Amino acid sequence: MFIVPMNISLEKRKEMAEKLIRGEFLEVEREIYEIKQAEGAKELQDLIEEVTSSAEGQKIARTIANNKDYGVMRKRRINIRTITGDKLEISSWYALKKGKKIGRKKKGPNGRGLHVLLGYWGFIGFRSMGNIAKVSRLGTSCQSYDLAGKELAEQGYSINAVTVGNTTQKMGELAKEYRKDILLEKNESFAGKRVIVAVDGGRTRTREKKRGRYTKDQKQAKFKTNWREPNLLVIAELEEEGQM
Repeated sequence: MFIVPMNISLEKRKEMAEKLIRGEFLEVEREIYEIKQAEGAKELQDLIEEVTSSAEGQKIARTIANNKDYGVMRKRRINIRTITGDKLEISSWYALKKGKKIGRKKKGPNGRGLHVLLGYWGFIGFRSMGNIAKVSRLGTSCQSYDLAGKELAEQGYSINAVTVGNTTQKMGELAKEYRKDILLEKNESFAGKRVIVAVDGGRTRTREKKRGRYTKDQKQAKFKTNWREPNLLVIAELEEEGQM
């Protein structure tokens, strides 16, 4: 495997070597990771600027804007989050619906524009798909969004539990639209096969806020914890002998 050398000064290397001699491997390991991550982020930032400023990048942005019936298109400086958790400041082609003027920001759908190339690259908001995938993966695998946020903080992410939760739930909503494509392989079908369809479920408590005004001593809203039973369809293919 070819390893790209990092730009570490002789003085810094000497300092790291002394730390290793003192047995401080973890500290050196983290410093190397941060340097490598920062260099990768800078490289990505330069690439984005290069493509955005290129004639081909501008052509792609203009074509997308036209197809979506967007008119005025100008560059804006924005901050994005990438898979490493870094915040990068980049130039972005920003377009508005035809008839709208770029100026003072307005609230509501009529004032919203489109960062054309971000959508082209799969961004949701100002987060890359790599960033969203990493955050939502930990958001679903950890016991709580708070724990997921702490784990991400160990990896250099600046994120709180609320953002982890919102990102995870947004990813879940998007996954619903593509779950058929995710679950089935291309051209997969039950046509001509023997299948069994059954209903399976389980019981769980839900937390629903009660309506009403807060009292002076009340620190949080009152809530009900009703039992609910989520039901799912279980579909399986059977062999001639009836085995799944």
